[in-house]
Amino acid sequence: MTSPRARRRASESGHTLSELLIASSILGAFAVVIAMASAFSGREMGRLRNRATSATDMRIVVEHLRRDLGAADTVEVLGSQRLRIRRDAVAARLGGHDAGGEDDDEDTQDPGIEYRLQDGVLRRTDKVHNQKLIIASDLRGFLVDDLGGDVHVTIETGPEGDGHRVALQWLENE
Repeated sequence: MTSPRARRRASESGHTLSELLIASSILGAFAVVIAMASAFSGREMGRLRNRATSATDMRIVVEHLRRDLGAADTVEVLGSQRLRIRRDAVAARLGGHDAGGEDDDEDTQDPGIEYRLQDGVLRRTDKVHNQKLIIASDLRGFLVDDLGGDVHVTIETGPEGDGHRVALQWLENE
């Protein structure tokens, strides 16, 4: 016969090894599921952050180009990724350049605003104020085409297939 003290010790001795192994396996499976969900969530957050940055870059570039092209008298294609916008006389004077009358020679003509893409960085240089700005720092494309006086600009941001693309066209006044 067993004593009450011996029965109490047996019931207080804890879990068996097999119970501990089953509990550890279940906890391990939960940990793996949580780790996988966390990794996926982190990648997705990074992708969404990149898309938001890409969209913001696109809005900033389009806004600068829209404003500058709206005041343009002439637009010159200086290369496939380079553009010069010369403002009309009124806009040039408002911008701080004295257009100097009716002559269109180089000395009095608005020196303009240049856009240039180099290594994914789009720079805007205002030649009147000698002001240089980085408009966007991660563009995939800034393609400029001269279509017989009209100028077509295509801007691309973000990764291929998951980015943004906008096309702008400046129509020469006839």
